[in-house]
Amino acid sequence: MTEAKRMPKVMPEFVFERLRHIEIEAGYILAGTLIVDIPKGKSLNKRRQRRVNQILQMLTDMVQSGQMPNDAMIYCWPPGQTPTNADAITDDESLMTQWVKTRMAIGVRAGNDGFRADSDMMRQLGYSPSGDPLH
Repeated sequence: MTEAKRMPKVMPEFVFERLRHIEIEAGYILAGTLIVDIPKGKSLNKRRQRRVNQILQMLTDMVQSGQMPNDAMIYCWPPGQTPTNADAITDDESLMTQWVKTRMAIGVRAGNDGFRADSDMMRQLGYSPSGDPLH
């Protein structure tokens, strides 16, 4: 068994992976997964909620203005703290996986007209397209 890598002092403030196929499927403006540098299990106090809302607004603005590629993977570092080895950190799959496991993950679904379940949500809930749970 390999020893867990030592986490660098500075990790991204957030990472967002756009899921364009889900946007198309369900008619969303924006869909994806947002990983925020908030330890798993911590509550979203007012300050944290405000920051998450700012991030979501920024991402929505980016997609509506055409500034976000369909296959976007966005890394944002804390202000003034981008390390010189930022690419090495984000390219290190095992390090990023280790970090993600300890951070808050938020499924992002932004639309103009109410809630619609999509295949990714159903998969996370344990339902398959055939209706057979977990298969």
